Amino acid sequence: MGTDKKSISGIIEEIAISTDKLQQVYPNGKIAIIVELDNNSYAENQYNLGVLDNKSNQFKIDISDVEIIFIKENSIQQEIENKEKELVKQPEKKTFFKKISKIFLKKRS
Repeated sequence: MGTDKKSISGIIEEIAISTDKLQQVYPNGKIAIIVELDNNSYAENQYNLGVLDNKSNQFKIDISDVEIIFIKENSIQQEIENKEKELVKQPEKKTFFKKISKIFLKKRS
């Protein structure tokens, strides 16, 4: 038996039902849902939801004032690694700025 593929309208309907339930539980809260998908599922959802940006690691849709954020699998880990690389580079910048500020402070004294 083949896999039962759902239509895009069926998927959106199910997401809408879920968002409505969450809004009933948290009527005063702001709700955001993050869905992490493998590359194939991510690309399929991008296509089905009409998102044209193929280079992005995430996209979002809004249903009933609820943000549904779709992200590629491991994209959060990649983002963390990129931030760590930036932090490794920053001490050099901080040292440079500290030296410059000392020079300016000495000249003003």
